[in-house]
Amino acid sequence: MTPTGNSEEDFRIFQVLCTPGGEMSDQTDMNTTLRSELAALQYKRDSLLLQLQEAKSQVRKKEERCAQLEGETEQIKEQAARQNVVIASLRKRIQVSRTIAIISYNV
Repeated sequence: MTPTGNSEEDFRIFQVLCTPGGEMSDQTDMNTTLRSELAALQYKRDSLLLQLQEAKSQVRKKEERCAQLEGETEQIKEQAARQNVVIASLRKRIQVSRTIAIISYNV
């Protein structure tokens, strides 16, 4: 196909469509050509549909993985918050223990 749409084949198609008494062999050739083009386009369409399905499947898997990672992130944040509370409590106990040790030593 040419960008201008004025190829020899386009002209033949035009002649077949516009000439009521076109030769039978030309019509047969044109039908064969058109069927061939249709088959090629159907193959391309099927191939593109398959690619689209595969792309959608990959997107779905990535979205599921993102959701899973978001859940894990929330769990890690919760665990970090708990650990920070435990650390603060242990620091306070250490401070109290040191204070008691200093007082006991001085008495």
